[in-house]
Amino acid sequence: MGNFLQPSRKITYSETNADVLGEGSNGTKVYRGKWENQTVAVKRIVCEQTDMENIQKEINILIKCDSHKNVVRYFDKEVQGDFIVLALELCEFTLEKWVEIKGASEDLPKISRIKILEGATEGINYLHSQSPIIIHRDIKPQNILLRVDKTIDEITVKISDFGICKILPEGRSCQTITGGSAAGTDGWMAPEILRFLKETGAEPSQSEIQEKFVMTKSTDIFSLGCVFYYVLTWGNHPYGVPLLRNGNILVNKSIFDKLDIEHKGFTWLLKAMTSKDIEKRPPSSEILKHHIFWSKEENINFLEDISNSSETHSVRLENCITSLEARDKLFQDESGSWWMQLCPDLRTHLTKKFGPKAQENKSTVMKLIRLIRNMHNHILGKDVSSELKMSMGVSKSDMYDYWITRFPYIVTVTWIAFQPLKKHANYALGKYYSDFNFEFGSFK
Repeated sequence: MGNFLQPSRKITYSETNADVLGEGSNGTKVYRGKWENQTVAVKRIVCEQTDMENIQKEINILIKCDSHKNVVRYFDKEVQGDFIVLALELCEFTLEKWVEIKGASEDLPKISRIKILEGATEGINYLHSQSPIIIHRDIKPQNILLRVDKTIDEITVKISDFGICKILPEGRSCQTITGGSAAGTDGWMAPEILRFLKETGAEPSQSEIQEKFVMTKSTDIFSLGCVFYYVLTWGNHPYGVPLLRNGNILVNKSIFDKLDIEHKGFTWLLKAMTSKDIEKRPPSSEILKHHIFWSKEENINFLEDISNSSETHSVRLENCITSLEARDKLFQDESGSWWMQLCPDLRTHLTKKFGPKAQENKSTVMKLIRLIRNMHNHILGKDVSSELKMSMGVSKSDMYDYWITRFPYIVTVTWIAFQPLKKHANYALGKYYSDFNFEFGSFK
């Protein structure tokens, strides 16, 4: 351990390599250090390289927002010679590092990728829900931290690094800003920002550029969508390798083909979040209501309610079913049926129970949804073999795993198709939806 700088001060740190946690632009470094005998992260900023107004803005945002569990905590600041040092909550991992090791470490509590993304979205939503609104503008894996609390065996996601945040004017949801303020990080910036920088010939550091650009919360949502895909695929990026990302973002060339089978159904959410059209990107508050964050039990409950609702006929309902069946190829094999995707034990059970009729209409998605409902309702019946119970499981959680690995799009496609019924009391589906309307769009 090296000699501590300014030991008489409340914030102390060592400049040895072992204590360097990270490095930023303009000479900024983050060290492991101490603040009033508490281990903290010390962010050291070079005064002459940094706009003092921006430093104070970052501190003000931290003070305003650090009460939220998904925003990194701020403790103190000091001027030490040519540096301003901030004492911040120490987090053991960046999201980048956690993804790199695929969350596998004996020292780490277990947490799902979905819970990681939910925490990040909660943090962004808190910033976006402030009055005035705060736009982060640099959402990326390096700026999302993981705080490990071994006393309760828990990981908490923390949004960090508010150095280029923009606070919108009171009562405004967007702001016109100059070129030098439109920066972020290559490969994680929204296309409207990249287009602006390209058209003006500006670099992020060129604050003298005076052409104007309209900044909204949607710029954060685009970056967050890239982070979603990055986490769900253990490190892939929807716009390719680093060298090609900016170009691919500009021409809307994205690929979502690396998702695990249980996450394939989230493709439409990712496409919406990274849409080139800012109006089609869902707000963070609506993303939190998306079924990506439902429990397995809630997913089964939803499909059961859809099945029950389909027995009440109406023109609106028939339109939803038509929209659903238009995507039937996502559930069928080469024979045009989903029958062979059921496990042998289930096919045997259905054939014994219904005879030749068991295989009728096995191309329609609604028949599949009804089968999901009926199997959950009758899985404990005496006519269900122990082998089938073992194959499918008897809990809603087990049954969700069974169905989603065979039909990964079943929840998402149904959820989007039945959106038009969300405000109709006759169907009691409103609890499953938000105000934002997701679209099918194109699917590859």
